[in-house]
Amino acid sequence: MDSLTDIDARYPGFTEFYSRLLGYYFACCPREHPEVAERLLRALKGLGEEAEPALQEFAAAGIFSGKPFSTKDQVELFWKSPLMALFEAAIGYNPPLDTDLSTVIPAPVEGILDLIQRRVSVARATQNGEMARGDLPYWRACLANCAPELYLLPFLPDREQFTGVDIGCGWGRGTLTLPDLNRFRVTAVDVSEEQLAVLSRLALNMGWDGLETQTELRLPPDSADFGISMAFLDLLEREQILQILRELLRVLRIHSPMHIEAPTRSKEGITVVTQFSVEQLVDMFHSVESNGKIFQLLEYDPRIPDLFTFAVLARDALPDEPRTGRKAHRYRTEARRLVTGEAKSPRRRRK
Repeated sequence: MDSLTDIDARYPGFTEFYSRLLGYYFACCPREHPEVAERLLRALKGLGEEAEPALQEFAAAGIFSGKPFSTKDQVELFWKSPLMALFEAAIGYNPPLDTDLSTVIPAPVEGILDLIQRRVSVARATQNGEMARGDLPYWRACLANCAPELYLLPFLPDREQFTGVDIGCGWGRGTLTLPDLNRFRVTAVDVSEEQLAVLSRLALNMGWDGLETQTELRLPPDSADFGISMAFLDLLEREQILQILRELLRVLRIHSPMHIEAPTRSKEGITVVTQFSVEQLVDMFHSVESNGKIFQLLEYDPRIPDLFTFAVLARDALPDEPRTGRKAHRYRTEARRLVTGEAKSPRRRRK
């Protein structure tokens, strides 16, 4: 394996797969950035005897075919494979295991305009090649995109301690960016034991002992005060997403906030199984009912099209009518009142 060309000769589509994957998401195309190609090759050689069977498995599963993923099985294979080391090496997917994230997490934003500016700065740096050169690792860019102070904390009650669940947690950016982390106990769920191990180590570095990890959601009913899911649902087939949403309704208490990041793009990403528009995503959440509970859109700003917060409400808390299309936003004020305990504004009498 002296070059990516040699690998392509044996596994057609290898370089094209990583070029599309890294170029689309991170502007780190190996064809355009020799340093990225070098990191890919070095990581592949570092796998030793694991490399060949992993490449064969990817090829057999059609991952190098150039087509977007079509099944959850392909997604799980991708994230569990030793070849994830290539992804990590190319863009700095995970923080180094000795990182204390509390020293590098950005300061809380004061409002949506601050968050927009922070994200624009990261996007410009990525387009300028900082991620390709290794100056801006992917995990640092992810931290800049998190804003629990806008999308989660305002919807938690005035208490000292909270329990939560993080679905598809990865290395834990949704959880580890929570301010005053020792106030929280979180069950983090991911199919990748390797990612859970990274999360556990990072939590230890931060001196936080409130973490439990699971490869499948196994919590009792009504046991969590909030939920988080960062860029995970689009990796699943629709029926699997609906099943997870039903499980979350079982686990989350009434009036709990559920904060999610879900890419809502018109262009397909190569690892995306289910593509959403904003309307499709909201309609899907609103269509789910389980354990006498429903989801209702709580927080959304179209200037940040991939961040949402939904409220878990009792089924009879809202009128029994479809909440799709424009009606999807009709009950946001009522949901906010129920979740935060705000008094209902009196109606003005007509003169």
